[in-house]
Amino acid sequence: MGSDADKIKIVHVVAADQDSLVRAGRAPAVKAAVAAVIGGDERCTYEELPEDPDDSIALVLAEYALTCGAAFVAMGADGVSAFAAGRKVGLGSVSDLLVKVSRASVIITQDSARLLSS
Repeated sequence: MGSDADKIKIVHVVAADQDSLVRAGRAPAVKAAVAAVIGGDERCTYEELPEDPDDSIALVLAEYALTCGAAFVAMGADGVSAFAAGRKVGLGSVSDLLVKVSRASVIITQDSARLLSS
């Protein structure tokens, strides 16, 4: 069970090519959205990690979680590539790999409204 002393780190792996992303996925928009969600909650911090061109985002997150001793990692199951190809999937490629390689427990969330409408 958690306590008020528990810390929450929100980490965004920033794509090197920000121009190729939809506006809501670009680093400044993500940072603003996180700030709006966490408000003044001092337990929460936000950090940006640079994308590693030699590693998957999942590997970057798994290594970061291991380094900082995270109890668990939570992320969305976007599945953009598969969704764009017309396939229905439970996990996206990044979340699927993170589940496989992370030493910390992984919690995956989904956009249920999008899944139900497809």
